[in-house]
Amino acid sequence: MTAINEYNLGYRESACRLYEIQMTCFAGLDWRDLAYDRRGGVYETLGLAYAVYTAGLLDLPPDPRVLASLLACQDPQTGGFHTHFTADQPRLIDPNVETTSIALLALHASSH
Repeated sequence: MTAINEYNLGYRESACRLYEIQMTCFAGLDWRDLAYDRRGGVYETLGLAYAVYTAGLLDLPPDPRVLASLLACQDPQTGGFHTHFTADQPRLIDPNVETTSIALLALHASSH
């Protein structure tokens, strides 16, 4: 989100630098944060979506592992995106509108 804010303020170089720093959190897709610990090993799909979206805004190719992980959160029946996932289960709980909207926006931004 910080990189997106910098970009929206017109600071592209700063946004790129922040994006690079923030992408190190996805190294090996074994990134964890306080929310992860509080949810017992459950990740939020929105983190993946924002990473793909930011790459699209900055005209950078999305990290292929992050993009693949985001796509794995899509429900094959509904096309919606699930809000949470674990390391061994790409989709948890029902897909919802908010997560699906951000994921689709991210995929659209990364396709240009």
